[in-house]
Amino acid sequence: MLKQGVTAEEVKIYELYLQRIIKEYALIWSRFKIYFGFNSGVLVVIGFLVKPHLAATPHNIPNHLLGMIILLSIIGIIFSVAWFLVNKDGRKWMLLMNKVIEKVEDSLFEETDCALYKKINATYLESKRKIDIVDINLYLVVVFFFIWLLLGVLSTIALLG
Repeated sequence: MLKQGVTAEEVKIYELYLQRIIKEYALIWSRFKIYFGFNSGVLVVIGFLVKPHLAATPHNIPNHLLGMIILLSIIGIIFSVAWFLVNKDGRKWMLLMNKVIEKVEDSLFEETDCALYKKINATYLESKRKIDIVDINLYLVVVFFFIWLLLGVLSTIALLG
């Protein structure tokens, strides 16, 4: 399975690389849950605060509540842009680590079928629907960005109107 002359140290380095990339994927998933939970939670709180005022006709949301929604929308927009940039940077490092692990596998294994990580990446690249957690996270950021933008614009219109 291993090429002739491969040392235990080289195998240990390979294991450490794999542990590092697995940890990175776990961190990406954890960050995704935090971002989604934060945004969802804030939107639920806003909905809870605004609901009693939407039941009345005409809708009469107090100005201080509209101001708070505008402020939260600005924070949400800033957080979404920052989160988008963090995910783009995370993807860059993830792809770099993928290439490093593939090169290490090339130097360790005689047969390409034994290089599991390289095979997984090749299958992913050949796939017609290339979507992973980073893609989902980036799409979600865009969705929340537009939710915050729309909420901010509508609250500003209601406050000024």
